[in-house]
Amino acid sequence: MARLAAVQCVYQWLQSGADAKDILAYYNDHFTGLKVDAGEVLPPDRDLLSELLQGVQERFHDLQGMITSHLNKGLQTPESKKDLIIMSCLYCGAYELMTHHDLDPPLIISEYLHITRSFYNDSEVKLVNGVLDSIKTTLNR
Repeated sequence: MARLAAVQCVYQWLQSGADAKDILAYYNDHFTGLKVDAGEVLPPDRDLLSELLQGVQERFHDLQGMITSHLNKGLQTPESKKDLIIMSCLYCGAYELMTHHDLDPPLIISEYLHITRSFYNDSEVKLVNGVLDSIKTTLNR
């Protein structure tokens, strides 16, 4: 849940440019305890959510350059490459690949593919997989 929430918060940040603390406060006010048909949405790991959002904000230019270079390596890039949800998945995934050396890279990538699949079809999932896998290889993970 923290990764999904982080993608949502990064999306909000890309839209608004607001500070991480303000976005986290908004998330807590509007999404904590949210009810859906199947029951209550599980709360995210707050520490991981905060780390992901703040980390993406702090390392944004590094992440942006890394992602752009991998998008330009001949990977299939549909028009949606500039879609903010896809970019949010890529920023969060790339950040985790860069910083979470305690986690297995295929696990990290799998989590972001699952999130992408909840919004998109196969072509976008393949795009996210290709970019994150290419970044993983570049980072020697």
